Amino acid sequence: MKMTTKLNFLFSHNYRPSFLLASLGLIFYPMYVITGLLNFYPFPGQYLDLIQWHGHELMYGAISLIIFGFLTTASEHWTKKKVFKNKKSLILVILLWLLARLILIIQPSPILILILPLFFNFYLLYLMVVILRGHNMIWKIILPISLLCLSHALYLLEHLDYFIILYNYRFPREIGLTLYQFSIFLLLFTLSSKLIPFFTNASLKEHNVYINTSLERLCLLTTIILFSMLILAEEKVILIASLAIIAGTLILIRSVILIEKRALKNFMISSLYTANTWFPVFFYLIAYEVLFPENIYARPSLHALFAGVLGCYFISIMTRVSLGHSNLEIKAEKWFFVAFFCIFIGTDKERTNNK
Repeated sequence: MKMTTKLNFLFSHNYRPSFLLASLGLIFYPMYVITGLLNFYPFPGQYLDLIQWHGHELMYGAISLIIFGFLTTASEHWTKKKVFKNKKSLILVILLWLLARLILIIQPSPILILILPLFFNFYLLYLMVVILRGHNMIWKIILPISLLCLSHALYLLEHLDYFIILYNYRFPREIGLTLYQFSIFLLLFTLSSKLIPFFTNASLKEHNVYINTSLERLCLLTTIILFSMLILAEEKVILIASLAIIAGTLILIRSVILIEKRALKNFMISSLYTANTWFPVFFYLIAYEVLFPENIYARPSLHALFAGVLGCYFISIMTRVSLGHSNLEIKAEKWFFVAFFCIFIGTDKERTNNK
């Protein structure tokens, strides 16, 4: 009886199993890789090695589940429509996600590796089309999720050597990675333009923070050109570096404009501001990587986006969603402070080490 009650509670909201499993994954994957590399533990996969598996599970496993949990919860609030009619549908989705994780560990065949992990992201895309149909947010969400699905497919196809098998051609890995970065940027840029003014104004009970439409469009245009150049003309180093610096500066200006000094006392709000300031760092590091490739032995820009922007945003959003939708007081408890500062310090340390 107690087990049934716990399961009913866990699957009573879309975000609960999603945030819980994704958080456990974000703890498990790095620890498993580090211990595996240090102790030379064998990895069972024969198609994706330990590092490739680790990258996939972080980018497309845990992060996609967090995006799923947030978007299916937020879209219900935006549209006043239920995504799932009953708990069984949500349980089935989570079980399929877990099955994909198992398939990626034992790796029985390339076909299964390709189909099951992709299913989850494409299913999320389908859900967003259905639930947001007729809503003004639909294209703002559908476009980045579509790019995320495309980058996921390219990642698996390239690592499984499908392009060599079918076309005797190795597809550039950087294209899938660049699309991934752009899809995550686009999604968080879109959500931040909605969430930061909303939560800030709600906290102050005033409408002092607004989005500058002209600046938003200029930021988007610059980043679209930048990522297009990274894919189509990566040899134009000076132009790409210049665009990255311009994009970073524009988004830095945007970040400063969105800050309301009176809201800084509210750590739940200021954590969103902090997450937003990692965007300029991400773009400045792209410029650094392009100009000084000989000094790069890792991808500091990817880590700034992944651990900095994503880490800070998701800790803040996951905490707020979990508290708000559980009818609890939305305030920063001590564990929120600990988690937030750990990810912030860890990202900064990692960025320093990469340099």
